[in-house]
Amino acid sequence: MCYRAKKENFSEICRIWKDEVFSSAPEIPGLISMQLLTEISDHGQDAASQAVQKAYAVGIWEAVSYAQNYMKTGVFKKLLERLDGILEAPPESMPWDAACYYSRSFLTE
Repeated sequence: MCYRAKKENFSEICRIWKDEVFSSAPEIPGLISMQLLTEISDHGQDAASQAVQKAYAVGIWEAVSYAQNYMKTGVFKKLLERLDGILEAPPESMPWDAACYYSRSFLTE
């Protein structure tokens, strides 16, 4: 999912994701992993210096049906309500197939 926000709203999107979406991740059926990535421009600038910034939510699911069901849940609907007025445009779904997947976490909380 691609989220586009004006520069002044970008940190709020990241905060909402961390506080509300990631905290619910352990209870989401079929979810294997979840990441929120921020875009780096073609000129090597980080997202913080761009007028319109993009964040990409990447979820790895046991099956596509789990992702489809999640999009219908209250958690996702609540997220869209919280992001209303913050986003430059509605989020854009970007389905992918994980032809190859490797993960090793270096982060601890």
